[in-house]
Amino acid sequence: MIIRNLYVFGILFLTTLISLASAGLEIPNCNDKTSNTSCSDATDATVKSYCINGQNIIALKEDSSPLCYIKLENEGDHFVKLNGKTLENIDFVNNAINPTNDLPKMAVLSCYKTPENTVNCGQTSAIIRDKNFKYYGISKKASVTNTELDVNNESCEGNIGKLIKVKVRVKLCLTETTAIPLLAALGAQNNYMIDGHLGENSPFDIDNENNGVFIRPEKNYYIGEITKVFENAYVNYDTRMVTETYYYYKYLNKYHLCSNSKCEGKNEIPTGTFLYTTRFEAGIIHKGDILIFTDNKDGTISISTQFKNEMMAFKFSGTYDVGVKIEDEQFLDGTLNEAIVNGSIKIFNCFEERCEATVGFIKYKDSTSNTIKVAGCGMGNNKDICETSVTVNCDRVQTAYYYEAGDQFVYCSRTTVNGKSEGIAFVNNNEPSIYLERFGTGSQYRFLLSDKSSNIIGVARSMKIKYY
Repeated sequence: MIIRNLYVFGILFLTTLISLASAGLEIPNCNDKTSNTSCSDATDATVKSYCINGQNIIALKEDSSPLCYIKLENEGDHFVKLNGKTLENIDFVNNAINPTNDLPKMAVLSCYKTPENTVNCGQTSAIIRDKNFKYYGISKKASVTNTELDVNNESCEGNIGKLIKVKVRVKLCLTETTAIPLLAALGAQNNYMIDGHLGENSPFDIDNENNGVFIRPEKNYYIGEITKVFENAYVNYDTRMVTETYYYYKYLNKYHLCSNSKCEGKNEIPTGTFLYTTRFEAGIIHKGDILIFTDNKDGTISISTQFKNEMMAFKFSGTYDVGVKIEDEQFLDGTLNEAIVNGSIKIFNCFEERCEATVGFIKYKDSTSNTIKVAGCGMGNNKDICETSVTVNCDRVQTAYYYEAGDQFVYCSRTTVNGKSEGIAFVNNNEPSIYLERFGTGSQYRFLLSDKSSNIIGVARSMKIKYY
């Protein structure tokens, strides 16, 4: 009986040792716990655990009360070994990691300057590569063991958040089809998102399957990013790069809030064609860049531009920074009315990604009167907006009207016949129409250009004409 009890006790004792040895080192925020005593001056009380307050690691006693503090001196990433009241910075780039003595007591902390100009630090997770090109996972969770990592996998399937080897190059899997290497010596520093169900033994963690891990690759480690906050981030679908800006790529269709090593999908990114103002002077928009956000119906959007020479109308509000294109069908489906058109609609000649403000006319179905009306844009007293006009014929030059019987948008040119302006009829032929109009005296001419549905007629600002 005694022998049996000793055996049971031995098994329990051994199990306890194994549990303690395999437990990770978790350093939560201290909340209101602090200490004015440096750990170099502290008594011999035993350190049971740690928490972090600002840039100080607070050593806690058995009863969780503060014993002393260890200050992290600099901003940046800190790879430390905590042993009681002492902290050792681990230089794994120039030294090999000792899996027995170093690894169980290692933690990763990142320190950054806050908007209040104070330094704040927090724990995060990382994968590091030591001098001997061995890889180790350092977790911020007590339930996840710091361990040497296997780099023999060749595919990301089932290995998201883990390492694979492609030929001789080690990479980190972000999805089941996307992996990134460590930062090149002269590479640009970027952030990425690990997206999907994490593979077993990944040091990173996701609190919700709908969220991703916000990371940053460096030259010798991958680290959970806690030093940056992206409130409306774009996530590149192909590379999973996380940016606050965008270009002509495919992206996940939601804005992401990325902070504290996590990216969380928020509102869907609006789709449509937008004009981003690049020159705005004296209350008048002169130029802008055009971008098209297309819903791919698969959880992604594509951002592109257009290279056709065409007239477009945009609706502006507020500061006039961004205009939303009035789509073809919106001119005649009752979306518009005189109140909207007069004051917020402006027309542009768009060509090769750029748009330049111009003068001209639009026709639209007024939702209030249920009739088709015409507005002159960039004319009259206010040179920057559209104003509805009442014209039914070409008694005056440089006016326009809608001829209902022929479903024609008629521009009254400067050329006169029997004292009346010669009308130029624009009809919907599903492609832009171009006309050459005599302008001024002598041999001066200008191009008139429509949109493809002939809802807009404007003076072309940029033209490329082929002569045959």
